[in-house]
Amino acid sequence: MHWGCKPMDALLVSLASCMGIDIVVFMQKMKMELENFKVDITGERNIAPLRYFKTVNIVLHLTGKYLNTKKVAHTVSLSHEKYCSVYNSLKKTWL
Repeated sequence: MHWGCKPMDALLVSLASCMGIDIVVFMQKMKMELENFKVDITGERNIAPLRYFKTVNIVLHLTGKYLNTKKVAHTVSLSHEKYCSVYNSLKKTWL
């Protein structure tokens, strides 16, 4: 029987969730109204053990009212630089 997801997949889901929550909250504070929000996340893992993520690609799909490209970019930046605990916990392995 198989249920749930693999641990490394769960790590990507955690990263997407953490950033997604940050971005939605920041956008609401900036009076941008989201109608649809989707996060696609993929990662490339190291071939040899340890099979850590070498790269992670995150694509945001947003639709709504009063969306502003600069403000959306700012929300993503805030999440990366300051608020997403998952991203900041992993960031040391990507530098």
